[in-house]
Amino acid sequence: MAVTLTLVSPDPGAPGLRSRISDTRAFLRARGLIPSPTGPYLLAEDGALPVLDGNTLHLEMSWLGEGARGVYATVWDAQPGPHLAELVFDLADVARLLLTPSPAPPHIIACGEHFPDAEVVDESVPPWLEVAVRARTPPELEEILAGGWPAYRITYADRYWT
Repeated sequence: MAVTLTLVSPDPGAPGLRSRISDTRAFLRARGLIPSPTGPYLLAEDGALPVLDGNTLHLEMSWLGEGARGVYATVWDAQPGPHLAELVFDLADVARLLLTPSPAPPHIIACGEHFPDAEVVDESVPPWLEVAVRARTPPELEEILAGGWPAYRITYADRYWT
């Protein structure tokens, strides 16, 4: 099943933004992903849309040029696979972003250990309905995106039920 992943910063004004933007630029360059001169999606170095796990990657990034004020991204109609999971996990880790998949649940995914459980929240969902999960590795993210999210649930919001 295809999923759209929005990668957002829980605190866009947090210290270290400039280094996160710089690190994100370097990460994308190292992966051979470049801005398109004519469209919203990043391209492979050959100028074509990248292909991961046999599927075209539609990765839209915030502008990361001089004077950039934040980092965010959207992966449109992604098909879960190991290479997609690795790219998204590493991008979220480098840029310190949380994932909000659609369709949900889960409502929010934390990749790695940068965010304490109490900070992994989706303000658009009442806390007692929120489903937050944590992927500690790219294979865990792949499993979450493929529907295996219950095993990775963050139970912080359960405090509303006790």
